[in-house]
Amino acid sequence: MPLRLDYTWTTKAEFGSAFDSEFDPWGSVATGDELPYIPEHQLRVSAGLVTGKWRLNLAASYIGKLRTMAGQGAYVAAESVNAHVVWNLIAAWQFTPRLSTYVKFDNLLDESYIAARRPAGIRPGLPRTAYLGLRYSL
Repeated sequence: MPLRLDYTWTTKAEFGSAFDSEFDPWGSVATGDELPYIPEHQLRVSAGLVTGKWRLNLAASYIGKLRTMAGQGAYVAAESVNAHVVWNLIAAWQFTPRLSTYVKFDNLLDESYIAARRPAGIRPGLPRTAYLGLRYSL
């Protein structure tokens, strides 16, 4: 029964000096502005079951609130992305040592969330997506 926990805490992801940039997400930067698209907290937890011929894995990924433009202080709704959790599931069956099949679901619960705001406005997160495949190893 494989278990995994990955956690990233990013602190001080900020600009060390003030400058003006033509790169849209940065714009006019003040010393201490946080870098865009770097959340302070990220977490991934997964658990699985493995037997002789099959395996099953369920994972949850958490992305904390983040800025979409350089800034500091309170988050501005139009310039940030709220925290969200996405669940994924994969099941696989081994036919032979070289041949297996799998079914995978990304965003298993079909959560609606904003993944980004740039370029050109709000970008939604991936809706529930299913994959079915065969894998052959040489």
